[in-house]
Parts: sequence; structure tokens; C-alpha cells
Amino acid sequence: LNLPETCGRCHGDLELINAVVASIDGKAITLQEFRAYQGGRGRLLPADQRRTDAEFLDGMIEERLLESEFARQQISADDEDTQYYIDRVLQMNRSSRADVERALSEIGLTWSDYFERMRFEVEKLALVNRQIQIHREMLMRAQVIDDPAARFAVDHVRVESSGTARVEC
Repeated sequence: LNLPETCGRCHGDLELINAVVASIDGKAITLQEFRAYQGGRGRLLPADQRRTDAEFLDGMIEERLLESEFARQQISADDEDTQYYIDRVLQMNRSSRADVERALSEIGLTWSDYFERMRFEVEKLALVNRQIQIHREMLMRAQVIDDPAARFAVDHVRVESSGTARVEC
């Protein structure tokens, strides 16, 4: 993805002021929104997800898709849960809020930017946990019968489209 600011082949320097760079569920992501994301919240993406415009855009699209899913499933993280998560991250990294704030200020971001990114991470974990719970519930509804005759039938009996059962050894 190459997002030019100007186009020299057209009528001189035609500026792309607010071109649509992507659409999610019919909602446009404009060039202005994308550039704001790159200079703001997107800077909190892992380094390997922000090397190119395309990677930044993929990150922004993924965030928007997940936020839409959070809304659909009514998933939200309150301030207390978010702060708890941050506290655990700081503890694991042997860091402090002052260290993070210092690093954030060096790249032009604030604690609030970081806090909201961490809220997003908590909501993402909640979504994953919900999906795991659904999967577990589905597995619990299935029963495997530990019976040699049933196992033989599963392994060797084939039912044809006509309904006739055939034993294959």
C-alpha cells in the first residue's frame, strides 16, 4: 500500500485530503483518520506491525473489526479491570507508571493513550475467553462412547447415500 500525499502525474500537485483507504462494514476509514492513527494510537502497536503503511492499516482495520465485535457481544472493560491489567504488566516488566509515562512522552503520547490501548487489550482477552468458553461448552455436549463395538462402527462402517451400511476392513 502506498498512500501518496500528492500526485505529480495529475494536475500538478493534487492533494489527497480525505480519500477513503479502507471500508469496514460499510464505514469508511479516511486518509485523515489513518494518518491520525499512525501518529497516535497506532504508535502503540508492536514494532513489527508498524513498519509500513500497509501494516499500520492492517492494525487499524483489525482494531476496528475487534471494536465492532466487542460492541456486538457487549464486551467492555471498566477502569478498574484495565488498571489491574496494567499493574500486572508493569509488575511483569519490572517497570513503573513513571517509566511508561516517560517513554510515552518521548513519542508524543500520554498515559491516557496507553490506558485506552490497555483497555482494548483487556477487551480482546475477554473476547478470546468468551470464544474458549463457547468451544468448551460445545465439547461438553458431545460424548465419546468408550465401547469397542461403537469404536469398530466408527472406524469401519460406511453408510452409502442410499442408506445401506457397508463394513470396510
